[in-house]
Formats: sequence, C-alpha cells, structure tokens
Amino acid sequence: MKNSISILLVEDEPLILMGLKSFFKTVEGTVVSWASDSVTAKKLIENNSFDLALVDLDLESELAGLGVI
Repeated sequence: MKNSISILLVEDEPLILMGLKSFFKTVEGTVVSWASDSVTAKKLIENNSFDLALVDLDLESELAGLGVI
C-alpha cells in the first residue's frame, strides 16, 4: 500500500486555487485540504498535520501568507 501525502493549499484567487486542486487530484496518493483566507488556514493547521503547504504570500486577508505559517 502506498503512503499518502497531505497537502494544504492556501490561495485567495479562485482560478488559481481551482487549478491547483485539479492538478493534485490527478496525483495518486495525495490528500488535499484548502483555504482561501488566513483564518481558515490557521484553523486547518492547528487541527491537522500536513506534509506540504503551498501558501500564497500575497493573501488579501487578515494575515499575509507568511503569517499563516
């Protein structure tokens, strides 16, 4: 059995987020969670464990991208 990789996507641009989600759905063994704002991303990070986080550094949100991590 293959191990899965857990990925967090944080992106506030809907088209970019949609493209990233579509790409990772094609990669076998990936589990993708996503957030479109920093508050949701922080909650996901506090309650889950991720192997990889792709974070938009220019979030139009309460915290900038680096503030999320």
